[in-house]
Amino acid sequence: MEQRAGNGLLTVRDLCEEMSIHRSTLYRISRSDSSFPDPIYVAPSSPRWRRDEYDQWLNSRRPRVVLGVRPELLGGRRRPDRRPSSRFR
Repeated sequence: MEQRAGNGLLTVRDLCEEMSIHRSTLYRISRSDSSFPDPIYVAPSSPRWRRDEYDQWLNSRRPRVVLGVRPELLGGRRRPDRRPSSRFR
């Protein structure tokens, strides 16, 4: 993703594109998730987020991958085996 704002600052558009969400969802996340980074206002209606703080928040939310451990032992649901549908043959 190309950074539109300099100095490692992300705009609303940058975050929405990166997370594939609508701007209203971004504002809902920022209000409801206390761990989401606080914006820096470069103008009264121009919030920016620090790239490093956003990356840290994102990494804290990603599920941890444990190699060699069956999913049911981690407490997650196991996906059923999927068979190809006959209507696409």
